[in-house]
Amino acid sequence: MMPYLTTNSALATMAAFAAAVMIASCGGGSDGAGAAATTPERRLPLEAEERRLEERRLVSSRDLREARRGSVQRAFYDYWSALENEEWSVALDYFPSETQRRLKRDTLVAALRVEAQTPLVKPLIRGVRPARADQTSVRFFVRRSTGELRPTSMSWRLRGGRWYIAYSSTLDDSYSTAVQQEVQANSAPGSSRVSDRARQAGVRALRAQAAALQP
Repeated sequence: MMPYLTTNSALATMAAFAAAVMIASCGGGSDGAGAAATTPERRLPLEAEERRLEERRLVSSRDLREARRGSVQRAFYDYWSALENEEWSVALDYFPSETQRRLKRDTLVAALRVEAQTPLVKPLIRGVRPARADQTSVRFFVRRSTGELRPTSMSWRLRGGRWYIAYSSTLDDSYSTAVQQEVQANSAPGSSRVSDRARQAGVRALRAQAAALQP
């Protein structure tokens, strides 16, 4: 009899356990659903999301509002805003016609594309220093993707009531890269290895902007 009683007891215990599990699971499902209902997914309002995106913009609408029209600060922000929005013809117009001619317009546009792809988060003006009556230096910080700030500057010249870029320190590397890519595409298309010719052309191009300033 003992084996029989033990078996029956075991079956009864298993049945009771199964029932308890079913009850618990039903109750748990209800509680879980209730918890999900009372603690919805936390999401920022649309306005807050837009503000977060705005903070990461190269140039914000606030920057443009605070910079007086006709000022060198406004020209500076308008230029970087054009780069951010890939308005190449607008950005190109901030360079004097002689600079566009000497640097070759198409190559300069390619350099502006490179300029816009660098890990700049936002150019932060740290000061404006007049060099002479018609020329001003805008000193600013470039914030890299690592969060580090690098001080640099741009020289602007006033002509006919409009500000033009006389020299951009960040453009040297971008123009060098654009020239190297252009020569590489012509001399060794499809190759993953940068040719010596392309590399040398890129090195020479580092001085092209300064050379274009010579009378």
